[in-house]
Amino acid sequence: MILDDLKNRNIDWLVYDKAYMRQPNKSRENRIWVYFKLLMNILISFLRKKPTNFYKGALFYIDNTRHASQAELLIPNVHNAIYHNNTDQIIKGGKEINISNGIFSSYIKLVKYFRIFIEYEKHGKSIVFKNNLPIVINGILLYEHYLEIFRSNEIDVVVIFTDHSYKNRALLFAAKHCNVPTAYIPHASVSEIFPPLEMDVAFLEGMDMKNKYEKIAENWSYENKTEIVLAGNYKTNYYRNLNNGSVKNNKLIIGVTYNTLDSSFVVKKLVDDLLSNSIFDHYSIVLRPHPSITNFLEIDHTRTEMSNPALESSVDFLKRIKFLISGDSNIVLEAALLETNVFLKNLSDSPFQDLYGFRIKNVCPFISELGELIPFIKSNFQNYQFNKELLSFYDASYKGDVDGVSKISNYLNNFSDPNSSNS
Repeated sequence: MILDDLKNRNIDWLVYDKAYMRQPNKSRENRIWVYFKLLMNILISFLRKKPTNFYKGALFYIDNTRHASQAELLIPNVHNAIYHNNTDQIIKGGKEINISNGIFSSYIKLVKYFRIFIEYEKHGKSIVFKNNLPIVINGILLYEHYLEIFRSNEIDVVVIFTDHSYKNRALLFAAKHCNVPTAYIPHASVSEIFPPLEMDVAFLEGMDMKNKYEKIAENWSYENKTEIVLAGNYKTNYYRNLNNGSVKNNKLIIGVTYNTLDSSFVVKKLVDDLLSNSIFDHYSIVLRPHPSITNFLEIDHTRTEMSNPALESSVDFLKRIKFLISGDSNIVLEAALLETNVFLKNLSDSPFQDLYGFRIKNVCPFISELGELIPFIKSNFQNYQFNKELLSFYDASYKGDVDGVSKISNYLNNFSDPNSSNS
């Protein structure tokens, strides 16, 4: 049980969250709001009925639109696929279920954690969730609830798309406790502040991701027992093939993307500079926040618009722009893999810089000033070069010799039907 586990490992192991590792002070913000959300969760869960249906099959946990865009390519190819979907995106194939219903009955089990909660709230086991007890409670609550789900249903395998949020980690550890096989398909790039691999099999995109997880295990002094399968970035591979290798277009649109670490002041200044520079007079600008950002930047100008990640996929966004300017974010690699012109720019005042190594490895040009874009614009980007050898290091399917969808689907099918091929 997790109580025994806590004697040896920090409770953060369960409720580990990359965002809080980057910004530990964030855990102290809006504390009243966090407690209010916890209270609302209790009331909502009381009103929800416990699920009565019997679940059997391969369970996909979809927590955001990025997960949905990955799952929708796999689910039609996986036998008895069932999925929990926290988005509005429609998934074709499989059967949608709700594994959150009935969670109220698990609240009584929190009593046995009372001493740990008090100790944790007073002292904090680390900087990650210090003074943020509601997240710790939610993580353990979900763990207890998922134990019930696995004990009363026949789940063949659990598939998660992130390993660094408490909701996914609760599902992961509950599955492991009940001896349910677990599979991990990263939804984005990996940095060395991620936790080590704990699942049975991880379908990694390429050698860069594999090397980083090996380094993570070394940093944590952790013996990696997860089977690693290089399956490529099957989502970008699918759209590359769909668009004959490229999503380039001739529309004069500049994409600007930003995430939670980026400074809103720096992002706004970048947009203002683009709008005031005569070189870009014929361009319009589309801003796109990270999917986790709900409060969008407000820039009132006729040549600007917003791309809502909840309504527009990253691929559709990249299809309609001429080039992208981005801070340190996975969309930099996604753009390069889709052969959309992309430039990396520092938009953050965070001490964490180049987390994914895109700058040091020259995944794309880094610009300090907008003037550095002029030679590319004058040549209509004919002088923009993609480093295909480097991109194949990131994506094992980049050269077309790996079919990630088939590789992953066959492997997952083997959990429900041992006679299936997992080649």
